[in-house]
Amino acid sequence: MQFDLLIENASVVDGTGQPAYRADIGVTADRIAAVGSFHGRGRKRIDAAKLTVIPGIIDPHSHADLILPLDPAKQAQLMRCKLAQGVTTTIIGNCGLGCAPVANSEAEKILRAVNSWMTPDQVEWRWRTLGDYLKRIENNGLPLNVASLTPHGPVRISAMGLSKGPPSRAQLKKMRSLVEQSMKDGALGLSTGLIYPPGMYSNPEELKDLAGIVSDYGGIYTSHIRGSSETLIPAVQELLEVGRQTGVRIHHSHNEAVGRNHWKKIDRVLELEEQAERDGIRISFDMFPYTAAATMMIAIYPPWALEGGVDQLILRLKDIKTRARILRDIERKSPSWPPWTEHGWPHNLVKATGWDSIMIGYVEGRKNRKFLNRSLGELGRLTGKSPFDAISDLIIEENGKVSMLIFEVTGERQQYNLLAKYATHRLGAFSTDADDYG
Repeated sequence: MQFDLLIENASVVDGTGQPAYRADIGVTADRIAAVGSFHGRGRKRIDAAKLTVIPGIIDPHSHADLILPLDPAKQAQLMRCKLAQGVTTTIIGNCGLGCAPVANSEAEKILRAVNSWMTPDQVEWRWRTLGDYLKRIENNGLPLNVASLTPHGPVRISAMGLSKGPPSRAQLKKMRSLVEQSMKDGALGLSTGLIYPPGMYSNPEELKDLAGIVSDYGGIYTSHIRGSSETLIPAVQELLEVGRQTGVRIHHSHNEAVGRNHWKKIDRVLELEEQAERDGIRISFDMFPYTAAATMMIAIYPPWALEGGVDQLILRLKDIKTRARILRDIERKSPSWPPWTEHGWPHNLVKATGWDSIMIGYVEGRKNRKFLNRSLGELGRLTGKSPFDAISDLIIEENGKVSMLIFEVTGERQQYNLLAKYATHRLGAFSTDADDYG
């Protein structure tokens, strides 16, 4: 048999867990036809004696949701690093963040604001259901394979806006209906982001109710848990309890410990998850291979300041008395359990890591791009303000479109011994946690 392409004498890592082995790989058209020893039987031949061949990489945790409706060439440009590293499948809809389902125009307006930090200007929202969205991006053309979770944020916003507290019976019925329809539309499962509005307002009963529907469809429940510092252990236990009580497969999104005082909890987290598996709970996790994390800058503020969305946060930051109250909470308040109550807070990133461990990762306006890759401590010194006032003024000026990098995540900068505990664990997988924009 003559192959269109023969990759010769490669070191093959086939994904089964067995050690690498030497082999030739025969390709016909765009498919691998055979793996073995074929002695030059290829119209085109590549000598891979010093190279390693692996299957396409699955990125189980990405935020490319609003990149994928763009022109395929633009998608490929924005995702070029991911594609060049061999990622062939990406999973979106993570952390309870996403753009579908969106039940009505008011929900769309809120979601546009919530997702502004990961939304290119060229994106046109032309969908309501998750099925509509998936058809849109498939018809549009994609540079890689895509699978989606149902993000809890759009579900809750579609049923009750950004309201705090538990849903009414009618609102919960609406949420259940949206989750079930999304599962029928092809969702892998449900994701939650319990440090972001509106997920932070959800109590465990709401989560278990919706996860039960996912379980009925054989799906998976993934969660950006309710804090990775002071509340790390009870947040993990909350996730495990969802699996225990509903039978749903559970997945701990980007397993991490934020702040040096909390790195010692890593072993306990892994012990809890291993014990859960022994108890019959189907569990896995992913981790990103760096000692920093990225998210929207508004995550530094307490939950009450975020109620109503970015527009309301900006109004509060413009009010002198309210701004002072926000600063007092950041300086003095420690997260406690349960954080979904009226005055709860799942994490205080500034208190956990410090102003100098939080860096500006993205701003929308060209004028302020000089502050990229500067810590909030540096921002304060450059502007002659306190770090709090400097970043709050920037949030106002950029209408909330500021992202951050947080350091002191699972170890010192560029020190990987703690990350290795996740990376070598049999329940774990690598992910990028990348939004691919900005």
